[in-house]
Amino acid sequence: MCTTVQNRMETALLRSYIKSTVFPLTDLNSILQKNQNTITINLAVMATSAAPTYFPQVLWNPVGGQGGLIFWDGGLLNNNPIDRLWCERCDVVAADASEPPISCVISLGTGHKIPGSPTSLWFKLIGIASSVMSFATTTNAKDKNFESYMFDMNGRPEHRKTKYIRFDPLLEHDIGLADYSRIEELVGLTNEYLQRGDVKEKLEETVHAICLPLRDSLLSP
Repeated sequence: MCTTVQNRMETALLRSYIKSTVFPLTDLNSILQKNQNTITINLAVMATSAAPTYFPQVLWNPVGGQGGLIFWDGGLLNNNPIDRLWCERCDVVAADASEPPISCVISLGTGHKIPGSPTSLWFKLIGIASSVMSFATTTNAKDKNFESYMFDMNGRPEHRKTKYIRFDPLLEHDIGLADYSRIEELVGLTNEYLQRGDVKEKLEETVHAICLPLRDSLLSP
């Protein structure tokens, strides 16, 4: 789980396993290294979901920690933590081992809207402020950057077959984080998105990327 540590101004990854590689020497990493095996699922879920103005911040006082940690929503610094995920893959193997083979990286978006330009002078300032917030929390920029990065990685032998596939439907209108009453609308938009020809092709590509390496590993002596 990716979360933001408000009183350390850092991103923290809350794991269900012991990190095998070496932590950089910071107060936050020192606390996590000593106490990461005491983090509960309940704590991790609340920490990554503690969006300001929606849910309360989460205070964690680990045993032996140098003061408590205040967790806010992970999206404040990493609304799309795809690059953190990619780096994390090496932490599931020993520090002196080769990086694990990855057949497919799947990114699931929550819907995006093409940004427009404010036309009214009265709302221009508000529109600019809103655009700044949108850019700060957008997931598409990370998607495009990682897509370009993976394109370069596919040129290397160890990642030649690694697929990066993202699903993210286009929203015609803004649907805010608090618009829970519009869940059915989101379900409808998602179903329409999944019926598109290009999206069906991506689904097939995803199935092959996941299942073929698994089949090959099962058939190998």
